[in-house]
This record gives sequence, structure tokens and C-alpha cells, in this order.
Amino acid sequence: MANGSTFRNFCNGFAAATLAVFCSAAPAIAERSDAEEMAAKYAQPNAMPKSFTQSTRPEFINKRSESVVGLFMPIMRSHPEALEGRPTTVFKLAQRTDSSGFVVEIVQTGYLDDSIFGQRFVGFVSWADGMWNLDSLWQQQMCYRGPTPGQWTKGSCS
Repeated sequence: MANGSTFRNFCNGFAAATLAVFCSAAPAIAERSDAEEMAAKYAQPNAMPKSFTQSTRPEFINKRSESVVGLFMPIMRSHPEALEGRPTTVFKLAQRTDSSGFVVEIVQTGYLDDSIFGQRFVGFVSWADGMWNLDSLWQQQMCYRGPTPGQWTKGSCS
């Protein structure tokens, strides 16, 4: 599938202003080297760094959607919690190095919980039978305090 058609599929059905801007620039974004770096960093689900935990949240088990963003809506809907705290969400998409699908990285910061600085999610996505499939989802968090403040970890923040 060519980059242009892949991104038309990815963006299909989204009218929100921010996604519309992202989707109009999507083919150019796909050419950036940071996408290649991300794909190499998260090469395979079975080779994730030990600082990640595989998600067992029921809403992500056997998840299928007509769009890649649709797979991650439970994460996207939960943030921001409010206007305070300077909330941010960064959504990155890169083709996997083995061309079997995409790797998606979502980083969210600015939570109301003063112990959590941010969360990072990495999902492995494939295309089959006209639908996007979430093959696996991994997560980390960064704490403000505790034994590893300012570092991504799978431990809980207290």
C-alpha cells in the first residue's frame, strides 16, 4: 500500500481540526527519519524493553477498527482530564521495519495526579480483512517522585 493511500485510510472519518491538520500533512510526516528511528526502537512486540508492561486492559484485547486512531480512542478520550496541568498528547505512527504493519507511540503528560508526570503507550498495529488490528499494547509511566523520578518505568508512582 502506498504512503498516500495508507494515510487516507488512517485518517478516514476524522473531522476534528487537529486531526484534519495532521492528516493533511501525513504523507510528508511519513518521510521523516524520526519515524524510521521509532520503528527501529520498537522493532518487535516480543523485544520490548523491560521497562514496559504489556497492557491487559479488556478494551484493548482483540481490538479492531476502521482507523488506526480508532484503536486508541480509550487512551485518547481519557486525556486531558481538565484544562489545568498543561496537558499534552503526542501521537506518532511509523511503518514497522518488517513491513507487517505500524508501530504507534502515544505520550501523554500534564495529569492532574501530582505523582504522575506522564504515560507512554506503544501499540503494534496490522491490517487484515479490511480492518486495523491492535496486535499488542505496551505502557510505561514517568513519576515526579519515588525511586526513579523523571525516568520511564513500569513501576507505579506513589
